Amino acid sequence: MEGNKRTMRERCTLRKDIIKEFLAEFLGTFILILFGCGSVAQTVLSRGALGEPLTIHIGFTLGVAGCHGLGSAR
Repeated sequence: MEGNKRTMRERCTLRKDIIKEFLAEFLGTFILILFGCGSVAQTVLSRGALGEPLTIHIGFTLGVAGCHGLGSAR
């Protein structure tokens, strides 16, 4: 039984490259949608009081930058 003891790091390590790629793609898309559509929703739902077209551009820019940072980290 003691021969099968593994540390938490060994148990949680992703060994398959396809899983790493899928997870990076999924999280990158999630970040893009979260920041981009969140900025659009803020502007539309506040009827322009809390946002303007510039905030939409900034939101999507942050989303793309986050996706790029996540993709280049793998």
